[in-house]
Amino acid sequence: MWFFKPAWQSKNFNKARKMAEKEADQAILAEIALKALDDVTRAIAAEKLTDQSVLVDIAKNDVDKLVRQAVVKRLADQTALAYIAKNDSESTVRTAAVNKLTDQHTLAGIASKDKDKDVRILARAMITDPVILAGILTTIVTVTDRDMYEAISLTKKIDDQYILAELAKKARSLHVCNTAADKLTDTRLIIDAAENAAEWTLRIKLAKRLTDQAVLVSIAKNDADKRVRKTVLEKLAGQPVLAEIVMCGCAGSEDALASLSDRDILEDIISKTQDKYIKDRALRQMGGFTCLSCGRENRPDNGRKLLCVCVYCQAENHAFKRRHESSTGRDWEHSSSWDECMWCAQTKNHESSLTGSM
Repeated sequence: MWFFKPAWQSKNFNKARKMAEKEADQAILAEIALKALDDVTRAIAAEKLTDQSVLVDIAKNDVDKLVRQAVVKRLADQTALAYIAKNDSESTVRTAAVNKLTDQHTLAGIASKDKDKDVRILARAMITDPVILAGILTTIVTVTDRDMYEAISLTKKIDDQYILAELAKKARSLHVCNTAADKLTDTRLIIDAAENAAEWTLRIKLAKRLTDQAVLVSIAKNDADKRVRKTVLEKLAGQPVLAEIVMCGCAGSEDALASLSDRDILEDIISKTQDKYIKDRALRQMGGFTCLSCGRENRPDNGRKLLCVCVYCQAENHAFKRRHESSTGRDWEHSSSWDECMWCAQTKNHESSLTGSM
């Protein structure tokens, strides 16, 4: 007996495809999508299906990635999409599934674990929950320009001031820190980040936005980085404020002392401080010094700066540092070196050298 074979089963694939394009019956389309020999024919039929259970079956089991990809675009089942997004072997199919996912936690998992960078980037772009996004941005590392632009773009999606403050303080990427800091408008959170951000350049950036003298004094006293303290000192108004920082014996004392010029305040510091180093530096600031040999204070007369020789015991109190300089300003193979006192500029031990290979 001669049996009729449907056109979609034909080995003439053009014929099979035309038949699939014309078919409207969902039952027949399902059969074509599941059983047709030609992958393009199966994809054509799948794109016209509405039965979600059939679409899920094809999306999980069809051997051809193009068919699975076409079917995923028709899926609405979030559980099935999540399964495919996490488990399909082809990145193009996973990408199609991620594009339709809405579950934020699933997207976060894919954003951190998918083996394909493009899929991870897409998943991060699909995340809208600021808390989840912040968790990703805290650990993200920006190595390439693409990483940098992505990190900046993702950070700009966040408006919550508390989350932005935490990112400014703790994110591993400086691009994330800076973008978050730029979006901060809450003064309390700006102060918090200026005092506690891990990155010193960010603390400087935020400190420059502050005007509260009490907060600036606190940063000048306590910040661990000399560069931050120096920047903040430039914003402080008045020599008495600097004197307060000097006398507190904190990290910023030496930096504040270097900015003092008022002789009466310097005299007051010398008379009150128990810190021998601060006392000697204050004397140096006035043009005098404490003799290292006899311990007596050498004070300048009428503002005249003293040389580093004690007027009482004649002992020398130089602080020599090695200096190097090119003899021509251009040819660094020909150079000179010597010891120079950082206080009175007296020099010794001059040497000339020719370095480099012939």
